[in-house]
Amino acid sequence: MVRVGRYALIALLTVAYYVIVYHASVSAAQRWLSVSLALVPLVGLAIYTAWSSRRRYLMMGIVALAAGALWLLLSDLIVRNYMWFYLLQHAGINGGLAILFGRTLLGQRTALITRFAAIVHPEMPPEQIHYTRQVTLAWTLFFLTITLLSIVLFLFAPIEVWSFFANILYLPLLILMFAVEYMVRLRRLPHIQHVSLADTFRISSRYYRERHGGKR
Repeated sequence: MVRVGRYALIALLTVAYYVIVYHASVSAAQRWLSVSLALVPLVGLAIYTAWSSRRRYLMMGIVALAAGALWLLLSDLIVRNYMWFYLLQHAGINGGLAILFGRTLLGQRTALITRFAAIVHPEMPPEQIHYTRQVTLAWTLFFLTITLLSIVLFLFAPIEVWSFFANILYLPLLILMFAVEYMVRLRRLPHIQHVSLADTFRISSRYYRERHGGKR
């Protein structure tokens, strides 16, 4: 029950963040709020990466000094071009995910979704291995499409259109992708034990910890 509440809180905060970002990004009167919100994910990622390193306190100090120096030197530039940070955040994350999924399809590598599935099903039949590889390709194309659409809309459409796509439409599209894949999985692999969306996130987190936790 505690775990469900935690996931619900994370989902609520995520939705609230994107809604606030949308309204702030299309309002010139809220420029400083927009700048702050644009920098939050980038600063958060830098802090998380530093804290996860072996020399966490040294890296945290470097991050703090670098952030302070960049703000002192480039604050005017950042304020004038803060929307580019939103593009970097949105297109960068989705582009990174496309690379993360896609690179596991190269050569004889094990597809990323196959690795996730192997945590639940150590012994997988050939049809499940084939299906999980197809799903990895589907997610690669999804993230790649989102990345390209984000860049095209940012460059050629009104900023309100891009912001609606990136901050309002993106999460429903992501949930729809999960739902469609789950329904296809039930149809294609009816005899396989299936996991819920919450279990999927938990498995992904476990995979990440096993990959990176031992490197500290």
